Amino acid sequence: MKPSVSLWPAWRQPAVNALRAMLGEIEGLPITGGESSVRVSPAGVETGRWVVGFSRVGVSVERLRGLPERLEMPVEGAERFRAELPRARQIYLAIEQTHTQVIAKVYLEHALSAPDLQNRAPENRHVSLAISSCKWLVDAADISSRQTEYWRMSGLDGQAMVALLREAQGLIPVGQHLYAGVAQVLAHALQVAPGWHGHRLLVVREPGTSRHGVGVRFYGSELRVNAAIELFVNHFHAWGLTPEILSDLQPVWAAQELGWLHAGLDEQAQPYLNIYGALNRADTRAVLSQFGAARLEPRATLQES
Repeated sequence: MKPSVSLWPAWRQPAVNALRAMLGEIEGLPITGGESSVRVSPAGVETGRWVVGFSRVGVSVERLRGLPERLEMPVEGAERFRAELPRARQIYLAIEQTHTQVIAKVYLEHALSAPDLQNRAPENRHVSLAISSCKWLVDAADISSRQTEYWRMSGLDGQAMVALLREAQGLIPVGQHLYAGVAQVLAHALQVAPGWHGHRLLVVREPGTSRHGVGVRFYGSELRVNAAIELFVNHFHAWGLTPEILSDLQPVWAAQELGWLHAGLDEQAQPYLNIYGALNRADTRAVLSQFGAARLEPRATLQES
């Protein structure tokens, strides 16, 4: 019998508690969107990944400064959150449930200096946006946090982005092949939607570890998740994953707009691919209805970051 995979798992109690706390935080706020994601790696398939974003405009500073305690964020993460809060323009709350643990995540997004749009070498182009995060285990005695940084590169058109991904330097072969796979999906999106200019490139790193990766934004290309997955079949086969293990997700992915692809290498230099899809109102309600309710804006996708 093949393994059964669904977008939303049976949430364990630590995840239920974290989700309820996060839904309490966004109650009444202007939600900018929601996403689900699936992580695929040689270790298998992980679902149970949900993120929601909201604008801090109109939200009191006192309410935001109290968020870390209400979510039981580790002390060092709470201090970093408050230090970076004045610069933030958008905040994301996320939960990830794996087979063995539950991870809570809080992201702060802020803009940097105006993008450099001159025709310069990619390595000399400026960063136009940064996202910092605090991630911690909510079902463990040790609640120390880790930080991941995301830097958005500016000044790259679609073809330059494809070339940069294909020519990534300093990667082991498995990493080069993975980045080339993302480049292939981007090239396909540019071909089928020549007027689309919504692509973005994020460089991902985790200070103090060897983990690194890239994220590419696909919103607006109207590419379905299934179309991207088809281009990664050979990668999944090399990882020992058969198409059947993902078959239960095909009906969802056939209708779901591809939001982001995040590819990289973890601390053990093992490849991974995180596949983000936009949540429509019905999908979002499927999460919210289990734990409470929150006001949804008409456009429920994380468009910009």
